[in-house]
Amino acid sequence: DLFQHGVASGDPLPDGVMLWTRISPTSGGSVEVTWEGAGDPSFEPVLASGTATTSAERDFTVKADARGLEAGRTYYYRFRAQMKTSPVGRTRTAPAGAVARARFGVTSCSSFSQGYFHAYRALAARADLDAMQDTPAPVEPGTKVAPGLLALYNPTSPVANRRLEWL
Repeated sequence: DLFQHGVASGDPLPDGVMLWTRISPTSGGSVEVTWEGAGDPSFEPVLASGTATTSAERDFTVKADARGLEAGRTYYYRFRAQMKTSPVGRTRTAPAGAVARARFGVTSCSSFSQGYFHAYRALAARADLDAMQDTPAPVEPGTKVAPGLLALYNPTSPVANRRLEWL
């Protein structure tokens, strides 16, 4: 699957949001990736779009700065490359000005080898949350973290592969 790492969004502003994906092409070289944003999951009509080129130098990641969007609105986005389409993601731009309240979904202390990840699916399905935040588990004193942290960024490591199981 070309989009086996899924999609993500973050850094919302009133007029835009960052979109992310990583592709897994079967051969090296540069790959052109198109992104699209819309007000509903049917993408009728597409409200924003753009292209980016990625390669092994960027670990085949794509980061798109989607701008010109309306404040405080939910958008749906996807990526296309090599005649394949990514899963559809949902994101929201930040509100303009002060807000009376904000609702956050927060997760923490996930154990990829022992966890139950249905809670992530339930939180993702909620339309009433303004943002999601995953806070890492605290590091116990004396724990050597560098090798484990590096493993998360190595797509061939067992740790990174376990992360893919629940996506």
